[in-house]
Amino acid sequence: MNVLSYFSPTGGTKRAVSMFAEAMGGAFTNVDLTNYEVRQQPISLTPSDLLIVGVPVYGGRLPAVDDLLDCFAGDHTPCIVCSCFGNRDFDDALLELSDEMIARGFEVIAGCALVIPHVYSDRLGAFRPDEADQAEITAFAEQVRAKLSANDHTLPHIPGNRPYKEWNKPERAPQHDESCTSCGACAVVCPVRAIDKVTFAADPTRCIQCMRCVRQCPEHARALDMSAIKERLESLFLRRADNTFFL
Repeated sequence: MNVLSYFSPTGGTKRAVSMFAEAMGGAFTNVDLTNYEVRQQPISLTPSDLLIVGVPVYGGRLPAVDDLLDCFAGDHTPCIVCSCFGNRDFDDALLELSDEMIARGFEVIAGCALVIPHVYSDRLGAFRPDEADQAEITAFAEQVRAKLSANDHTLPHIPGNRPYKEWNKPERAPQHDESCTSCGACAVVCPVRAIDKVTFAADPTRCIQCMRCVRQCPEHARALDMSAIKERLESLFLRRADNTFFL
């Protein structure tokens, strides 16, 4: 069984890793780790299976979701790890993801860091992955297929630091305004159940600032002021960042 899994609150990571899976060829079972209920269902894979796992980069690390990858159990299962970042850098996130999958019984045979739109800016990583990215991703997929065909499960060198980059999740959260109709969509889609199902207030200690509730609110009633961070990022990182591939 081939499994394509992703944590993708605003869709960028899903689009990037789906492009890679399509280039790999064959049928994949999709596992959307953004869904809290999905993460509660155990998934055990064998040596003959294949797992692709894609996760966005938050502050140079994996998202602060306690059970993010706990549903997976591998048995020497080949795995490709993908960190998707918003045109700044992936820092230690790909190494951290690789370590997490190895700890769960997987054999990481390849990894990639792919550029996607930044969740706080419509300019950073806009429209990526684009056609040029797709060509790079397709070429990488061909190399990964060849490695799999050779039954080569060697671990690639993935850059990063141990201990990982220090990053403390800010305690802030989007809140609703008077245009809220109490439809409850925000509470349903929140990946970490940070939104009260009655008041629709978000708990800043649990919120990961993924902006999923903001993007999916049908009334555009939720917001989080990230203008200062957006301005700083756009002043430093508007250049076209590169995808990076590891075999």
